Amino acid sequence: MLGMLITGVTGYFLGLFEVEKIVSLPELPAIIDFDLSGVFSRSLFFVIVSVLLIIIIDAAGTLRLLDEDNNITRNEGTYKVNVSYVSDSVATLVGALFGSTPAAPYIESKKGKRLGARSGLAALTVAVLLLLSVFFLPLVEAVSSVAAFTAPVLFIVGSFLFKGAFRINWHDFSEAFPAFLAMLTIPLTSSIAMGMAIGFVV
Repeated sequence: MLGMLITGVTGYFLGLFEVEKIVSLPELPAIIDFDLSGVFSRSLFFVIVSVLLIIIIDAAGTLRLLDEDNNITRNEGTYKVNVSYVSDSVATLVGALFGSTPAAPYIESKKGKRLGARSGLAALTVAVLLLLSVFFLPLVEAVSSVAAFTAPVLFIVGSFLFKGAFRINWHDFSEAFPAFLAMLTIPLTSSIAMGMAIGFVV
């Protein structure tokens, strides 16, 4: 948080973004405002399928890493694995009805779980703060326009997550090479799904 605050203040004084106002009343979302017939008439079907596959791969990769942190496997604790996938699916469905982008689990949650965020209270706190941030949308939009704002946190989280690389059998080329390409592709494309797709293909 301190790194993000310093980055934000530095970016403001360097003129990387401007804050015209801080508080504003949110606009009412358009609920269930979509036309299914338009999806097929405008040839968007394949686009939707492609985005769906990306979301599934992205969520599956993230949730798998989070499950490993809790020693949850397919053989034992399968119920918990299913609950995490179902909750992500329901969040995506409900968000879409309100015109939101697909909900997705974040790999940064792994660090939160190690610090004790396992009961759901941390997630509820984040949800409440996110809801309150709607009233500070001008400030949020101005700050989020600077990509480096979240850089300090991502560097720290990435260093903790790199521990999983030690589980790879680097002496086995069939396992090491796809893993290497996946690790290389994810930061270059800013997409976990793209990295996993490259790893699966290779």
